[in-house]
Amino acid sequence: MVGPDVLQARRSWSRRVRGELAGCQSLLRPISRQGGHFIPADLTASRVGPSRPSQPCMPDLYRNIDDLESEIERLSDEAERCRKAMVVARATCIAGGLMLLLTVLGQVGPAAFVFAVAAILGGIALFGSSRTTRAEIISLIEAREAQRAEMINRLELREVGG
Repeated sequence: MVGPDVLQARRSWSRRVRGELAGCQSLLRPISRQGGHFIPADLTASRVGPSRPSQPCMPDLYRNIDDLESEIERLSDEAERCRKAMVVARATCIAGGLMLLLTVLGQVGPAAFVFAVAAILGGIALFGSSRTTRAEIISLIEAREAQRAEMINRLELREVGG
């Protein structure tokens, strides 16, 4: 659950961004309802004159690209945590299997059998959950990278000759 101080910070940030974007709202459209990110709208539909396309608010595009990059980094960190949880789940399954083997061989008591089964089942559940979550996160990263690439392409950067 998100605390009230985080919600207040989000609201103030949202108000500040809306104020900064007030001059170029017609050039930007939201990526999603949940995030505060924007991407350039179709610039061919809004022309200032007969042959002059309108210019996007470049600082806003740079800020949006920076926001996407920080979100991609955050999602990458989450994917790494899921990978680590998958490693722990595998280790738990292996430990449970070894304990089960020791129980079958008569080296440990019946309580170890219960712990072995619990470790194996818990490891399987943790592994499956982490794998699914990681796959979802990777698909989000790919979508954000595609949005970032689209925004960079809209900047119409020129190559500097050397």
